[in-house]
Amino acid sequence: MSVLTIDIGNTRGKFAVISREGILLSSGYLEFLESGWGEVKKICEQNLKSSDPIHSIVYSSVKKDTSYWSFGELQNYNPVEIKSLMFKLPFQIEIEQPETLGSDRLAGVLGCMFLLDQSNLGNLIDPESRLNDFGESNSESDLRITQFENLIQRLRQLKSSRNFMMIDAGTCITYDYVSCGEDISMPVYFGGAISPGLRLRFKSMSDYTDALPMLELSNSMMERSDFGDIGKHTEGAMNSGVIMGVMDEISGRIDRFNKKFVDSQVFLTGGDAEFLGKRLKSGIFVEPMLLHYGLFYADQFK
Repeated sequence: MSVLTIDIGNTRGKFAVISREGILLSSGYLEFLESGWGEVKKICEQNLKSSDPIHSIVYSSVKKDTSYWSFGELQNYNPVEIKSLMFKLPFQIEIEQPETLGSDRLAGVLGCMFLLDQSNLGNLIDPESRLNDFGESNSESDLRITQFENLIQRLRQLKSSRNFMMIDAGTCITYDYVSCGEDISMPVYFGGAISPGLRLRFKSMSDYTDALPMLELSNSMMERSDFGDIGKHTEGAMNSGVIMGVMDEISGRIDRFNKKFVDSQVFLTGGDAEFLGKRLKSGIFVEPMLLHYGLFYADQFK
């Protein structure tokens, strides 16, 4: 049985279907948030004939108001927002006003924990042994085995860490910190930080000045690697200020975290994760689907 995970962002939603083994089966975007459950219903119906039919829905949302989302006929999938499980999750929250912690940040932290747990198991798992889990060998099960092998290979990059930092680079850039000392029985979430993301910085400069243009992160710009400290014209200076500024901010936080916690791992996710990950130092585990792995893991704590 698989889990349907939904991450409702500021501009659109993203879904993923994850198998009982933690393998990503499919993913995509929900473009129409105000009628999103219609799209979700279609995903559930299309999955009915799968060997891993969806049995549960777990979601997160950064929206204040999601009342326009009607579960309707989807109640049999027991849909739940991860925030309602906050005090059932396998880590302590030691911050002021924990009720204000965003459900997307809860999902990200839980996703880090899930991948770290899987990396510890990964060295003990023989992917071929999972064939029995899929029944008779066929193209679908072969694809699942390949996906599982790829997942295990990627997870071997992870350190066996007791402390981690999760960076989510989207509309805003969020930083979340978790530690589990030798004398602590359960990991502790001890806070984080929030700053404007790449597009928000570009938009702010245009909105709050008369002369500066609105720059977009176009596909061609995303492929460039020649952003430097010194721009030779207005647009170049803005690109340097935003892109190099974000990279310096992230690098500085990583350096300070690694100095405080020698045994540590840094995760990077969000819409700009791959763009930034290619330009930041090595040792960062980039996983665009991190929140969805966290939502999947949360299903165990319903």
